[in-house]
Amino acid sequence: MPTTSPPSSANRAAWLRHWTDGLQALRYHGVWAPGVRWLRNKSLPVKGAAVLACMLLPVLVLLAETVPARTEAWRSRDVAAQRLTQYDVTVRLSRSVQAAAAALYSVDHLGAPPALAQQALEQEGRAFERLRALQGGDADAAMRATWPLLQQRRAAFLAHRGQTDPTEPGAQWQRFAAIDRYVDHLASFRRPLLGSAVVDPDDRALAVGVLVLMPDLADQLNPLTGQALVALQEAERKSRVRRLAMRLGAVQQALEATRPSLDQARARGLLDVAQLDEALRHVQAHLELVDSIVASAYTAPGETVAALPSPAVLVASGQRAVDGVNRIYDSGMKVMQERNRAALAAQRTSLRQQAVLVLASVLAMAYVLGCVYKVTAGGLRTLCHHLEQLGKGNLAIRPQGWGADEVGRALNALGASAARMSQLFEAVSQGVTAVSLASREV
Repeated sequence: MPTTSPPSSANRAAWLRHWTDGLQALRYHGVWAPGVRWLRNKSLPVKGAAVLACMLLPVLVLLAETVPARTEAWRSRDVAAQRLTQYDVTVRLSRSVQAAAAALYSVDHLGAPPALAQQALEQEGRAFERLRALQGGDADAAMRATWPLLQQRRAAFLAHRGQTDPTEPGAQWQRFAAIDRYVDHLASFRRPLLGSAVVDPDDRALAVGVLVLMPDLADQLNPLTGQALVALQEAERKSRVRRLAMRLGAVQQALEATRPSLDQARARGLLDVAQLDEALRHVQAHLELVDSIVASAYTAPGETVAALPSPAVLVASGQRAVDGVNRIYDSGMKVMQERNRAALAAQRTSLRQQAVLVLASVLAMAYVLGCVYKVTAGGLRTLCHHLEQLGKGNLAIRPQGWGADEVGRALNALGASAARMSQLFEAVSQGVTAVSLASREV
């Protein structure tokens, strides 16, 4: 079996000298001893690289923590802008559905031309295709899962687009039911989008009060008008007015739910106060008209019955209310999109400024370190050259430092030492010459 030979006396002496030097350096330099001993055997470029690495290490650690956070914030803001666009497209699709339903009713019962319904259905188709175009790639899994059901709801709505018999209110109510299912599914389809579309907590009130509740209120107002028109034309109104009363109560509750958020948005100056008040007045006036239709169905015999509104007046009132609600939504959406764009631009500017600052700091660090290296290396090379000349016996050297740093002072001291040594040797030579002359004379 091979055996390990014991260390030789030379190796033992080398290890002993190594540890002895280490202890002496530790006593002299203290905690700096390991670094001093390591750098003592390294060239100046290696020392400069070590210093640069130590200076860049905190910067790299900071960048490793900051860049992912900044990138994630930027990505979330970009996703929020995309989700806000999807949400807006969904709301506008819901509007086109309600407009198509109103056009179909106008053709069936108010004598409107069939081209009006055809145009409204084409607008609904274009809005649906815009929403379909946004479902690829970055769409949420939940949205993709509910997309087939949304298509089924739309198909059921389109199945009732044919003209109905005005003398059969049941067919009209079936159309209303299909529209309600379609619009309700659109509402459930768009609500999850707003969760990731709002990033800033300050925008929550605006998002809830305007972007959520206003479309919901518009979705309630349109079928309310349609049901009121059907109830208005029926001889036996009580059989249908209960459903109308329930819808009216739901709309009144939705209107009350919007007031706290609207008041907060009004106080912050995010919405036009005059436009907001006008829209709320139109909504309230329309609800009073519908309430008069509900009240007329429960009037006791012999009791005075208030004059019922005509279908044209009811349709015009409902359209004003819906237009006012839509204007509030459009104003809030515009404010939200502008705030998102401003926040995204601010993030880009901040990231760009930080990148420029970090790059400028690194360049300044490298420049200063390069200058230190050139000054130190040049001075040391000059010092080594003059020392070599001095070792060869050249006492005529007169090095002078270009600055007041340590290397410059060392060069000046070497020049002064060489001058004094030259003077000393000259004095010695003169003395030797004088002694030689005196000895000859003697």
